[in-house]
Formats: sequence, C-alpha cells, structure tokens
Amino acid sequence: MPTHSLSDYTSWIERTWQGQVSFTDLVTYAETLNSHPALCAALYRTWLQRNAGAFNSVAWFNLGVILFAENNLTDSIEAFQKALALSPAFPQAHINLGLALERQGNAEAAIEQWQAVVENVITPEADQNTGPNQADQIKNLTMALNNIGRLQETRRQYQAATQALEKSLQLDPDQPDAIHHLIFQRQKQCQWPVYAPVGKVTEAALHEHTSALAMLNISDDPAAQLEAALNYSRRKIPADLPRLSPANGYRHDKIRVAYCSSDFCTHPVAMLTVELFEHHDKNRFETHAFCWSPDDGSTLRQRILSAVDHYIPVHGKSDDEVAQLIRQHEIDILIDLQGQTSGAKTRMLALRPAPVQITYLGLPATTGLPGIDYVIADRYLIPEEYARFYSEKPLYMPDVYQVSDRKREHSPAPSRKDCGLPARKFVFCSFNNNHKYTLEVFTTWMNILRRVPNSVLWLLADNPWARENLQKQAKAQGIDPTRLVFAERTTPADYLARYLVADLFLDTFPFNAGTTANDALWMGLPVLTMSGRSFASRMAGALLTAADLPELITHDLQTYEDKAVALATDTKVRKTMRQKLALAKESGPLFDSLRFTRNLEQQYTALVSELQNPSQHIHISAQPEPTKLGEPAQPNPITATVQEAEALQARGDTQGAIQLYRQWLEHAHSGDEWIAQFNLGVLLKDSGDFTGAKQAFQTVLKQKPDFVQARAALGKLPAPVTTENQKHGAIISPLQTNSSISTKSKEQITQIFSETPKIKLLVEGWRGINHSFALVNQYHLYEWMRSSQLHIYHRDMPLLFAHWEMNKNRGNTGLPETYSKLLAQVQHWSGQTYDACFRIYSPVTLAPDDKHPVSTFLVTELGLDEAQIAHFRPNLKAYFNMGGNIVTPSHWSKERIIEAGIPAEHIHLIPHGVASNIFHPMHSDERAIHRQRLGFDREAVIFLNVAAPIWNKGLDLLIQAFVQCFHQNPHTRLLIKDQQAVYGISTKDAVLREITLLGESKNESLLNAIRVIPDLNLLQLRELYCIADYYVSPYRAEGFNLPVIEALVCGTPVIVTEGGATQDFCSEKNALFIEAVPYRNVKINDRHVNAYQAPILDSLITHLNVCAQDKPFSESQRLQNAASIAKNFTWAKAADTISRLFTQSNDCNTSTSQITGALHEEPQYCN
Repeated sequence: MPTHSLSDYTSWIERTWQGQVSFTDLVTYAETLNSHPALCAALYRTWLQRNAGAFNSVAWFNLGVILFAENNLTDSIEAFQKALALSPAFPQAHINLGLALERQGNAEAAIEQWQAVVENVITPEADQNTGPNQADQIKNLTMALNNIGRLQETRRQYQAATQALEKSLQLDPDQPDAIHHLIFQRQKQCQWPVYAPVGKVTEAALHEHTSALAMLNISDDPAAQLEAALNYSRRKIPADLPRLSPANGYRHDKIRVAYCSSDFCTHPVAMLTVELFEHHDKNRFETHAFCWSPDDGSTLRQRILSAVDHYIPVHGKSDDEVAQLIRQHEIDILIDLQGQTSGAKTRMLALRPAPVQITYLGLPATTGLPGIDYVIADRYLIPEEYARFYSEKPLYMPDVYQVSDRKREHSPAPSRKDCGLPARKFVFCSFNNNHKYTLEVFTTWMNILRRVPNSVLWLLADNPWARENLQKQAKAQGIDPTRLVFAERTTPADYLARYLVADLFLDTFPFNAGTTANDALWMGLPVLTMSGRSFASRMAGALLTAADLPELITHDLQTYEDKAVALATDTKVRKTMRQKLALAKESGPLFDSLRFTRNLEQQYTALVSELQNPSQHIHISAQPEPTKLGEPAQPNPITATVQEAEALQARGDTQGAIQLYRQWLEHAHSGDEWIAQFNLGVLLKDSGDFTGAKQAFQTVLKQKPDFVQARAALGKLPAPVTTENQKHGAIISPLQTNSSISTKSKEQITQIFSETPKIKLLVEGWRGINHSFALVNQYHLYEWMRSSQLHIYHRDMPLLFAHWEMNKNRGNTGLPETYSKLLAQVQHWSGQTYDACFRIYSPVTLAPDDKHPVSTFLVTELGLDEAQIAHFRPNLKAYFNMGGNIVTPSHWSKERIIEAGIPAEHIHLIPHGVASNIFHPMHSDERAIHRQRLGFDREAVIFLNVAAPIWNKGLDLLIQAFVQCFHQNPHTRLLIKDQQAVYGISTKDAVLREITLLGESKNESLLNAIRVIPDLNLLQLRELYCIADYYVSPYRAEGFNLPVIEALVCGTPVIVTEGGATQDFCSEKNALFIEAVPYRNVKINDRHVNAYQAPILDSLITHLNVCAQDKPFSESQRLQNAASIAKNFTWAKAADTISRLFTQSNDCNTSTSQITGALHEEPQYCN
C-alpha cells in the first residue's frame, strides 16, 4: 500500500465510525485494499458496527470472503450465516458458506448449502429473460453443482457426483475441469460409453479434456497420454515460476533424498515402497518424508515414519510453502510419488525446490509436469523407442521398475464358501479398481466365461453402481450375472489371502494392474496380461518379465482370450507357473527389495555426482589459450562458467546463474575472479539485490581499479530505501483506540504501512483490435496486472485508421476469460499522477516527459526512414536525459535502430513472449477432426501463412513457390489468412493477381488448392496453426514475426528466411531456413531501405517439395520444440523485464551487460 495513502485510510476509518460513509463508497474504497485483508476486514467491521439496513447482508458477505481467504473459518462461517439471515436467497453466500463448512470438515452441511442454491435459483429453462441475470444464474448454478460433484466424488458417492456434473455441463458446456471429473466418475462406475455426449458437450470435447489419469483407461497411445498430461500442465501451472534450487546442487556428506506423497498410509504406493525406506544405507543417504497424507494409524504408515530420518508433515500448507520448506532442507534429490493424481502438489514441483526431481509410481505415465527430470522405469516398461513420448528422461533400473515389500502379511486362506465362490468351479479373478475395466476387455472376459462354462469371474466391488452396470452388461452379452462374484474391500491381510483360492488373474487393458499384479504374483497366482505401448499398459508385463514368465504376456485380445481358455483347462501348465513364481519369490529380482534399493542408490549417486561437476554440462566450446603443437587445448575455466551461466539465464533461471557464480568464486584462484564478481553484480542488480550488487562491484574494483564498467555500474545503483515507520506513528496512533480492530489486525496494519509503494505506470497504447501492437500491449497489461508489481493506468491512443476505430472492441477476440476479466480491471487514465510511462502505439514518438522517465516500444522491419529519423532527432537528447529508453523485440530490429543513429546503450532487446495457454499443440485425433471439418483429407500437406499481403512479408514469393510445388505435389494445400479487416487490403485479390501473372488463372485444381480464410480470433488462429503441417514465412524483413513463434508453440514447424528476426527463436531443430541474399542501404520505390533479406525462390521451392514428400520433423520433435518455445518465450518474462526499467531508480535506467568470453551486449536467445 503506498505510504501516501495512510492518511486516506485513517480518514476512512474515522468517517466510517461516524456513519458518514455510504455503502457504495465503502465497497469502492475497500476494493483498493484487496491486497491488504487486515485493512479490508477492519473497515467492514467498523461499518457494520455503525450501520444497519439492506446493504448489511452484502457487507457481511464481503467480510466473510476476506476472512475465508485468510483461513479464519470460524469467523467467516459466522459472517456468511449473518449475510444469509438478512438475505436467505443470497446464492453466493450459500456457495461460500458451503466451502467454509467443507474446509471445516462438515461435508453434509456443505452439500446442503449448495443444494439450496440448486433448489432456490430459477433455472434458465424456466426463466424467459435473457441477459446478465440469466448469466449470473447459470454461473451460480454451475458453481453449486460443481462443488456438489467434487465433494460427492471425494465421499465416493459417484452417482450423485455424476448427476451434478452432467447438470452443470448442460448449463455451461465450456468447463474443462467438470468434464475431466465427469469422465473419471463414469469410468469408476463402468458407465459405458464414457464419451457419451452431455447436452452440447461433444465427444470430441470430452476427449480433449480427459485428465492424464483417466486417459490411461482410454488408450495405450503414449502420444495421447503425453498430450493429456501437457494439456493439464498448461492449464494449471504458470510457465514463468522461479526456480528455487541451485542448478549445480549442494555438497553434503550424505545425499539428502526427499520422498513426497499424500499416500504414506494404507495405499498401494506405500505398500510397494515401505521396504525401500527401510533398506536405505544410512551411512550414505539421509531420507526425508514430506507428508500430507491422513494418519490412518496403520502399521504400514508407522513402518514408513520409523524408517525415514526426517518426517516433515506439511498438511494445510500451500504448494509454495512446501517448496520453500524443501529448499530450506537443501534436498539433493526429490522423489515425487504422486504424478497428476489426487492430492498432487504440481506447482510445488514446478518451483524446482530440489536440483534433481524424479517421479515414481504415483502416475503410471508421463506427468508432463515442468520440473520433473526423470521417471524410474525399466527397459520393458519404457522401451527406448517410446521414450520420446515422456516429458521426463527414463532412469532405467537393471531388473524391474517396481520395488516390493517382502514383509507384507496375509491371513490364512479362506474357504471358497466364505468368499461366496462355488467350491468346484474355475475361478478367474481381477481385483483391479473398477475404473480400469473397459467394455472391450469386459466383452473378452464374457467370451472367456462362455468358452469355459464351469467358471466364474471374481471382481472387486468398488461401488454399487459399478456392480449394477457390470451385471447388466453381462446379461446383455448372454452371460448369467450370477457368474460375476463381487468381493467387498477388506483389510490388506484378508485381501492377500483371497489370491490363495483363485486360479488365474485376468489383467485389464490399457491400464494394467500394478501393485495388484505384484500382490497376486507374491501370493503365487499367475497373472495373464496384455501389453501395449504405454507405461500403464506394460506394468504387469514388466513384472512377469522379471519373474521369468513371459509366456503370460499377450499383445492382442484374441490371443489373451485363447490363452485364458487354454490355461483354465491345463492344470499342469498352471502348476509349472506356480513353481516358477515360488522360485522368483525366493531368489529372483522381482521381490528382492534390498537389491532394488542398492541399484537405485547407485542411480542417485550418479545423478548427484553429475550435478556437482559443472564441466559435464558445458556444450559450447570455450576459446582456449594458445597451445603448443600437438598439445590439447584446455578451456578457460571462467569462460566455461560464464557460458553455463548464460545458458541458465536463457532458460529464465537467474537464481541458478547467481548460485553458479557464487560456487565458482568459493574455489576460484585463477586471477579471473573479477569477471565472475562483475557478472554476479549485474545479476544481483537485475534481481533487485542492490546491496549484494554493491559488494560485488566494490570487490571487482579492488582487483581492477581501472575497470570503467564496474565503476559506472556502481554509480548507477539506487540509494538504499529507508524505513518510514517513524513518520507513520502520528497517523497510525488513532487506529490504536478503535475498539473494532483487533490487536493482531493493528500489528498487520502497521506492517502494511511500512511497505515500499508500488510504481504507478501509465501505459499509452492500443487495445481492442487485431494488430500486433494491441495484442502485445494486452499481453503485457495482463502480466503486469497478474503480478501486482505495478499500479497500472492506461490511456487509449488514437488508432491509425477510421475503420479500426469503428471495429475496436467488437466481436470475440479469442482472449481467455481470465485475460478479459483482468484486463477489464485496468484503470483508465484520467489525469492521475504517475511515476513512469510506457508507450506502445504508432506513429512512434520519442518526445520526453517533463517529469517522468519514458520507455517506448519501437520495432522496425526495413529500418527507420529519413522522415522518421528527422522526426526523432530534435527530441532525442532530452528524451534520454530524462531516463528514456527504447524497447525492441529482436536483434534485427535493434540493429536497424542503431544504424539510424540511436545510441545502443539506450536500446533494450526484450523478446516477445507467446501465450502458450492460447497457442499450444492439438491432439492428433482433434487435429484430424478439424482438418476433416475444413475439407482436408489425411494425405493433404497444408502450408499456412497469415501475414499481410505487402512486399516485405513475401506473399508473392510464397505464391510463386507453391505453384511450382503443386505441379509436382497435387496433394499440397495453401491456407492464407485475409487481412482486409485490418489493413484494408484484399489478400484474395493479391493472390489472384500473382496467379494471373504466372498464367495459372484458369487452373481450377490450383485455385481450389489455395484457400483464403476470413479474419479470425486468437482461438481460431490457433486451430489454423495446429491443422497446418508447416507455417511458411518467406519474408524480406520482419521486426519479430509473432505468427512464426505462435506456430512453433502449436507444434507446427516453420519455413522461414535465414538471417532475419526469426533467427532469435528459430533453429535447425524447429525450422527450415530459406537461403537469402542480404541487401543493405538501398532504395525501393524511392524509399530508402536500411536492410532486407531477399529469399532465394529455388531454396523455398526445394523446402516445399521436401515437406510435401517427406516429414523432416517427427511428432516428438514438434512437441519438444513446442515445449521449449513455451518455456523460454513467455509474456511474463517479457513484462517482468520491461517492469524492471521502471522499478529501479531513474539513475539505474541503463542496463549493464555482463562479461562473456568476449564482451557483447545481449544474450543469445536461440542456439
């Protein structure tokens, strides 16, 4: 809270106490205090003590929201109840009261509150009115229904959960979270088909939003599972989270290993891993258990807690808090035992609290989570040819991926009568969770029962709805439902004993048995499985391979069925298999937990050793000192360290780079310490640690007194910020006598008033049109609003054309609702005071601001012309003297600006980001659907371009090249986006003009192969990127080329001109480069052009032909390239870098470059 508003707040408290504040004014002012809950709560309590009337219900509600956010459940419940006492039909109060009651542990009362909303709110079908009221009703109803569905699922009331979610989706089909919960509920109840449409929710939408866990029951396609996992990560995890751990790890006497789980209780993961914890070598490893699982009082839980060296309960802590706690313990290796399952702390993992992070057992698939480096596997589980479908690197165990517990106890064998089984019939069993059952496998089981008449199938009775549905399905397939015998859940010991009375275990597909198969094999029961391509579909096969029983592995359902029938009639073969299992139990690797633990410890040791040897991470050759003939050149140690630090910075890991320099300085004696100290100082300054930066620069000057850059950097550091506490005493003191404010609140208020004020930034720019300046501006605004580091005002600047003004803010832009809501909160500038200004509009002006520093977004394609330079020149000196800067997004643009005579030290190269929550790859099935909808068959190779039809964009070259390509490859297609709405230029006319010049205007097949798409919103544009096979941009000059990076993050490879702006983010990994001839300082149509690249037409034609006939980029490469772009180019990173120009003092506006092997000004953004 800015310190100058202290008197305002005190005045508001006093006026409120005196009854002089209206409710409207109260709410308006309270909204300015949203980031300070103690102040808000004190203000509302004061108002409620001094006022009575119709608005009190809303005031109690608002107070309840504040208290709930602070986890003050007792008081928040009281506040919501008082709101409802005054307004019984207040839906939001019912919803929030339910949430508070749920968090307090009162599930029944919570559901009653949400049910009250469902019963009391008029449904949209009954209400003939439309508009805001109906929208509010739908929102309240879906919120209440979703909460009912979520909580009923937790209580295992699956049918009630499904009904609530289906009602919710009928009201609002656009709810990804509700969809993925519905799919899993259907699976748990064996409610087939699970993809039956709901209202307007299509089968395709259901498939798109299937969770990573539910997808394991759908398909054994590892690419589909990777896509599902990445979809979750993109929706749930910000791409710009800071890294907490040092990249090079720690140096401890013992390796610190942390196991993180919500399942340290009676759970399959705990059942498997308990002996791993017990066998760890205490002389070499220090084990930690970060636990947020319930205390079920089980022996299993006690074994785990007794085995680990440190038990750290983290119940009730946020992901960020747990991550900080792990960082404080300096953990070397973190083992995630959750994946994307219920209770997972995915954000905690993305914060990288440990240098090495591994996933194990929790999710039998790729997690798709940022921050997970490895997955523990074996070579059967993840064959090397499938490793490309994992976001993690497989950490291969020599024998088997699964650890086992040799101490598990079982009860005596029950009688078949006690189990409800016939005494003399063959007993097939499958005790897998019901959600793993599929119609295809169940049909195969019914075929087996039909072919083995004297048999029954013994299944887990997971819930009554699954039992009922399975019995109905058996009857529908002509099988007597009584031949299905259901076993209720029981104690672990009794459960294991059941295997002693079964004859053969029938596995599920595509989600195999994991722990369940291990249990069956441990108890001597053969397991018949079917293996596919995915992790989940190969689990049982991995165990059977380790048990030397590969004959029980099949690869199609018919063989599976035939094998089951054959085994049911061959007692001798089954006996031999049981003997092999007994041998495996005694001496084989499958159940040798000590052997597994030692093998895993070897892997841990190797990973830590690799971290602690930085030389193993160097991929760029350093410049060596001159050597004698035949003597190998040795890299300069500081050069290697600088290069590694730059690589960390390029990945956004500034803290890792700082830690690397500090570690190097601890052991350095090369005479080059001043280089590391200087670069460390630059990083510390950029991170806001001005005290540390000052110490680093002073250390440099002791070693190099004449080093001008260090002395200049030291002089530009801002003065220390002094505390204002003494100044606040007179203002805060009136609050101490206010009886409505608690002592704790007064302490919080005093602390808040001591905070450093936010910088007030005035943004002058464009919004609401489909132009790159407006889009970039909106992305920046969204990130600044989301981070709350600046107080933003916006001034809408005049647009260039009248038709832009007419179409401004019209139609659906495609921005997600989260963007629209936050952008709507940006405060319009109407003369308020501000501290700095950022300009992003055209025509660009470099006029100084008399009182404040200004940063101007300036991007150029062909260079600045003479008129622009003449326009800028009179103001430049005053502009830069007032702390002015220029922000530009590419090296190409920066070079053009420098060549126009603008000093390089005032130009900040800040690459654009890409909105990966809007633009991201599409699942292959969805892609096929969209292509078919647009009339493209599977064989078509689609080239795409969405640029304007102007000379420097190269559309003429693209048409010429495509015509040549089409003659040889008639299955190729060209999609082009029309730009009539934006530039007033008909792309269709431009295309026809080029085709006519080529003499092809009557070639109907060619004309049909080229399609011009009307103006699109962002989501529709993403669809185009995804269905295209290649994005082609044969540009002559671009300032950045946003469509190219958007296509890349959608997984679409690109064909681009070499040597231009796209060199900053394109490489041979994701692009084909069109050879080009550079031109400098030429005249085109009487206009001076500073530079352009002339693409060679034959090179472009060659690339099109290659892509038409081959696939230069594999599917896995496309996904990897998309993930890399999404990670390295974010709008959060761009906005944060720009914000640093304002959050540092005016004397610190000029950036300081680091020292590399040879000094250069900017980091490279693409290797």
